[in-house]
Amino acid sequence: MRMNRFMCLFVSGIFLCTVSVPADVKFNADDYSLSELMEIRSIIDDKINELADTPSKELPPGTYVAGKDIAAGPYIIHGLMDEGPDGYTPKVFIFETLEDVQDSESTEYHYMEEGEKEYVNLSTDNVIEVCDGTVSIEQAPTLVCSPDIGKHSGNTATTTATLVPGYYVAGKDIVAGAYILQGIMNKGPSGYTPQVLIAESLEDAQNSDYLDYHYLEKGETWRVQLDTDNVIEVSSGDVCIQNVVPLAVAPDEEEQQRTESQEEVESQPEEDAGDKLTVVKGVYVVGRDIDPGSYMLNMTDCKKYTVIATFANSDDLSSYTSWASANNLKEYGKTALYIEKDSPTHITLEDGDVLYIADGQGYITESPSSTIMKGLYYVGTDLQPGSYLITLNDFYHSAEIATFKDSSDLLSYITWDSANNLEKLSTSLVYANEGEQFHITLVKGEYLYISDGTGSYTVQ
Repeated sequence: MRMNRFMCLFVSGIFLCTVSVPADVKFNADDYSLSELMEIRSIIDDKINELADTPSKELPPGTYVAGKDIAAGPYIIHGLMDEGPDGYTPKVFIFETLEDVQDSESTEYHYMEEGEKEYVNLSTDNVIEVCDGTVSIEQAPTLVCSPDIGKHSGNTATTTATLVPGYYVAGKDIVAGAYILQGIMNKGPSGYTPQVLIAESLEDAQNSDYLDYHYLEKGETWRVQLDTDNVIEVSSGDVCIQNVVPLAVAPDEEEQQRTESQEEVESQPEEDAGDKLTVVKGVYVVGRDIDPGSYMLNMTDCKKYTVIATFANSDDLSSYTSWASANNLKEYGKTALYIEKDSPTHITLEDGDVLYIADGQGYITESPSSTIMKGLYYVGTDLQPGSYLITLNDFYHSAEIATFKDSSDLLSYITWDSANNLEKLSTSLVYANEGEQFHITLVKGEYLYISDGTGSYTVQ
């Protein structure tokens, strides 16, 4: 009889943990022995822990404290309605503490319409406040790019995840490193193109200007580098994130040994195997993401007149890309080119340079030593000083071949500055027809600029 009563109490306890209970429902501990009470307490504790780890699917209006009402951890909040019972769109905000809730302003709330999502990572004592309607919440899946996963997968693992709108802090929500972001929708639930912001810190992200956001349409890719405490903010729709292996055309020591061993046993090893590397729109730091050197870049998909530029440091790049009042490549860039799809282009990357690719995707490979092509050559590094005979093909009409004494004159011409004329800015100039051989003298320290085509050269 006592055990039957115990089972009834157990069932009642489960019921109490899952639904609201009238205030007059009471439990008389005097009716049970010590051993029964201890067993009941164990069952109830287990159920409380289970409910804390698996929060309710729906959150009606109210405040929810992490570590008390809901377990700390990452979550995705979903909008369930366009208008709540009082005719207002549901609002959600994440506070540091309950004290902050009382000091908040209505402008700080995030409106959660039906179909909208938001990622949050709650620490103990953080607070979710829901107003004007019900939302749902689910445990966010662990990001495959997170620190815990990264420890086991190593640097060469390629993994992907979906980022819903929200803030993602490097070192907390996602491991620091290099990533490729890709748009997976043209319009999000609210009808806007997904936007992404990369900020130095959470404070910078929260205080950023809307002009700093980058629109990422379906299929569009963007390479970003996240250091510890950097933030990815996603808004207006979902994007895909994929971690990438740092670019390095030169093989590491172990790979070099394997290659040399292979060459010993193979009579005709494959030439330049492994040197062709994929690049996408984004930022690459020379010496970290890619080795210094002389390269051929070919964008297989990009907008017409896509900017390819190098900057002396990240501050100059930020001044250019952040729409500063004096936003121009001549002021901030070190070198620059405008390229088109399927147009192989030569670039020189020096240690510490920041390479910026404005759009598209393609590949980069070591520059062929026997050819010359559209692009920039630094005399003394890419080509030695002296007299050359050059022949170019694969272009319409004529190509401009010019030398510039410094990068300032070069950028003034390439970026269509008001003083844009070759006669004034260049130290030498040739207009070459296709297949025609022409002569040019290169002086150490100058830049050679070839506007179009590919071809060959001989030293005189």
